[in-house]
Amino acid sequence: MHSSNRMSCFLRRNSRPLGFFGLLLLFLFVATAHSQVAHASSVRTNKDRARLLFDKAEKDQLKGDRDDAFDRYETIMKRYRKTSLAPEAQLRMAQILRVQRKWVAAFDAFQDFFTRFPQSNRFDEALASQLQIVRRMAEEHRRLARKGKKPDRSDLKHLPPVDDVSKMYALLLKNGRFSPHAPAIRYEMGVALFREERPKTAKKALRTLVSEHPKHHLADDAAFQIGYIDYTAAMNGTTGSVFGADLAFRDFLSRYPESEKFPEAEHCLAQLAELQVNQLIGHARQYEKMGKPKSALVYYQEIQKKFPELAAKDGSIGEKIEELSGKVSDSARPRALPAAR
Repeated sequence: MHSSNRMSCFLRRNSRPLGFFGLLLLFLFVATAHSQVAHASSVRTNKDRARLLFDKAEKDQLKGDRDDAFDRYETIMKRYRKTSLAPEAQLRMAQILRVQRKWVAAFDAFQDFFTRFPQSNRFDEALASQLQIVRRMAEEHRRLARKGKKPDRSDLKHLPPVDDVSKMYALLLKNGRFSPHAPAIRYEMGVALFREERPKTAKKALRTLVSEHPKHHLADDAAFQIGYIDYTAAMNGTTGSVFGADLAFRDFLSRYPESEKFPEAEHCLAQLAELQVNQLIGHARQYEKMGKPKSALVYYQEIQKKFPELAAKDGSIGEKIEELSGKVSDSARPRALPAAR
């Protein structure tokens, strides 16, 4: 209608016959107007169709028909991804999969939401849901480990391999590095890495949490875990971890004196001290057997210097120092000259 009125005005204002170029311009004008009207009509139609599908999907959800609801939301994502209902449809798909305990598929659906709609005002809510999924998977792996079992084929349909849990935490951290959930994600990633027997990477994640969020309620736990990772290795015979554990626990005690884990850290330090004393005694006895009292004495003196309380408690340390000191001083004396004949 509008285009025909404009056309009439154009003809009335121009009494001369239209030339070839005039007809060409007229054709382009009419075609453009028609295209704009058709496009607007198409957009409205897509919105209406998306709304119709969305309303039906909501009704399906209310009736408990989650599969039908999922299919309708998925159709919106396939056909009407550019409509305003697409972000909510993607989020609803992820939520349905989560309720159905399809953990891996649900995680991936939330990941698609972050990739496609990073500016959504429901970002934090979606991140919290994705975090709960990873926690659920991590807990399921712990449950199986306590029973001495490994995931079977039926489990692996909805449960990732145990080594993938930390990778999922890493994706969570990438999604929400500056979100309120970031400290918890980093802490749990460190714990997961430790369980996956990747202590160096685990300590790195935990140290980052302590340095970036020192006042967070999980910071003291993270600082404790750094020491505990090395403590576990030390108690299992990794000699090089003793120093790291001792240093980390002392750092924890100075940073967080009010922490609930303070007594546990002190207990671990005491056990580390006993472990070091026993190691030093072992070295000293080895040198005694080799007939090297001077070298043995160095180790006993090291015990007395570093662990005076334990040395005083074990009276044999002092006795050994006295005994070996006598032997060393005797050996240091010049030998008597042979008697003259």
